[in-house]
Amino acid sequence: MRCYTAAAATLLLLLVPLAAAEAAIASYRERTEEEMRRVFVEWMAKHGMAYGSAVEEERRYAIFKDKLRTVDRHNAGADAGIHPYRLGLNSFSDRTSAEIYSRVIP
Repeated sequence: MRCYTAAAATLLLLLVPLAAAEAAIASYRERTEEEMRRVFVEWMAKHGMAYGSAVEEERRYAIFKDKLRTVDRHNAGADAGIHPYRLGLNSFSDRTSAEIYSRVIP
């Protein structure tokens, strides 16, 4: 009986933080389109990005939005203690993985 009580207490100690972390992630709020556009414009200025056409800029913006969502979701998990590190944007945040790898791996 005592063994079951200790096991139950241990399980409870493991599940409570996990439930709190899940609640923190569930409360994650995705940025509005206006917020995403503002972050993109600021990111473009910071990294000196300019595109040859409005079509290309919109294509890059779509990729950037996907990356920003990934960063935001991951960081919500990091804030909740699920991940031990945070992610951020960098100068490749408007590139697909295939584009990045094609420059690194010939």
